Amino acid sequence: MKSARLRCTMLLVASSFVLALLLLPTPQKTRTRMSRSLALLVVPAAAWHMQAQGAETPYPKMAPLDQYLMERDAEIGLARSAAPESISRDAEVLVLGRHGYETGVKGKNGFVCMVERSWISPIDDPDFWNPKGRAPICFNAAAVRSYLPRVMRKTELLLAGSTKARMIETIKAAIDNKELPAMELGAMCYMLSKQGYLSDRVGHWHPHLMFFYSKGDPATWGAGLPGSPILAFDDTWEHLVTLLIPVPEWSDGTADPVASETADNWRLTSVRFFFAKIRVNKSHARFAPGKESQSAQANSRASIN
Repeated sequence: MKSARLRCTMLLVASSFVLALLLLPTPQKTRTRMSRSLALLVVPAAAWHMQAQGAETPYPKMAPLDQYLMERDAEIGLARSAAPESISRDAEVLVLGRHGYETGVKGKNGFVCMVERSWISPIDDPDFWNPKGRAPICFNAAAVRSYLPRVMRKTELLLAGSTKARMIETIKAAIDNKELPAMELGAMCYMLSKQGYLSDRVGHWHPHLMFFYSKGDPATWGAGLPGSPILAFDDTWEHLVTLLIPVPEWSDGTADPVASETADNWRLTSVRFFFAKIRVNKSHARFAPGKESQSAQANSRASIN
């Protein structure tokens, strides 16, 4: 019930923000474009909200560890499917063990490929503990040095029995104390596997690249603007901006059918991720008192603009 009220509140806030923008003294042509763009965001979100309102959390807690583990060779093959063979064949490959990720294959080109599990998803995502989650991903050297340590630490904490709230506190403190590094310039990853399973809602979704930054305004890249292929996630709690760029082909060279759809359909498909991130920022604000909480709320509002 509390979760449903929170979703309703977020939807009302977004809707009020849209109405406020439309009432601003702007030229008619600009206002028309704005209303069309924002309608794409709020109307599908409302439909999603009504569907989610009556849904029970399907995975309320961590499943037995064996359900998250894979046969070693199968995991190595799935991890390598995240990037073109020209990249993944010489990459280091990590596999999940009972206490965290371990080296399955040593690499020589600076890339690291792995299969992320569902607990790398947003903290309020209903699939957070989904044992079916398998997200093949390949990081370049800059991301290996700066982003991958966060994935490793989160996994180790949760496999050791940490709660989600405690994990957030620990990771945030490690970032603030510089035990975990800021994102390096050029940090990015490939997620081009059609064999992955990101969640019950979207399956393997679409092939895409992600770029990581410790700070910055997503508008600098035109993220989220009408017709722009770039989506941006602003995770204030861990000082992380992620740019997500869909691409037309999977790692095996086959085309993603969605490439023939319009940019508006891309946005409709992606709106669930957008609103999930807003909910995450609000949730994380509960663990970050004072000014940090206000900053998280401000960034959530800015994402809607």
